Order: sequence, then C-alpha cells, then structure tokens
Amino acid sequence: AVYRCAIPVIAAINGPALGAGSVLATVCDIRIAASHARFGTPEINVGRCGGAAHHGRLIPQGALRRMYFTGEPISAQEAFRLGLVDQVVASEELMPSALELASKIAAKSPLGLRYAKHALNDIESMALE
Repeated sequence: AVYRCAIPVIAAINGPALGAGSVLATVCDIRIAASHARFGTPEINVGRCGGAAHHGRLIPQGALRRMYFTGEPISAQEAFRLGLVDQVVASEELMPSALELASKIAAKSPLGLRYAKHALNDIESMALE
C-alpha cells in the first residue's frame, strides 16, 4: 500500500528499523534517517528471511547479501553510503527536515506528482529499452 500510494511517501526513521521496519522504509519514496538509526534484517537468526526484493531495489547485491546472511544491522551512515537512505540528520533535525521536504513536494502539482510516482513505479520493473 505504501509503495503504490498515489502520492510520495517520506520515511523519517528515528531508531532501529529492523525486519519489517526496514522493509517499510524501503517501500517509501524518500528516506531520511536520524544519525542513530540502524537498519537490518535479523530474520536469519530465527531461520527466516524476507523483504530482499525491496532492499535489492536500493542497495548493491553484496551489501544485501551481507545484511541477510549475517542478520547484523548497519548504521544510518552506512545505509546512506549504500543508498538505502537519502539523508542522515541529527535526531533533533529529523522531523523538521522531513517536513521541509514534504512542504517542497506538496507545493508541486498534485496531478503531476501522482503521474510522476506512477511512472517511476512502473519503469522500475521495465527493461531499459
């Protein structure tokens, strides 16, 4: 529902995003993380695994496999380096930063935003040609 939401969705991550929390962040359009946030997929520790397709859209295969095979979380800074988050800010700047970005986006054409998000979602699974 978040991935297919007609309007852009911004995630403001203010702590550990583990398992489904990390997947929820990946299906948002833009992710801003507090500097103390962590991301991980610890399901391997109980013999499970999930959400790789969503993470794999954003991070390289080696990093994806390391996260899934070890179950160890990564820092917000590492998530930024890998492309999992778009911005890392101090915790007190998290909501102001997210709201500032939301205001910029909200000032755009509502119909244009809907078409843009739909197009970006659709082209993600298409071949370049």
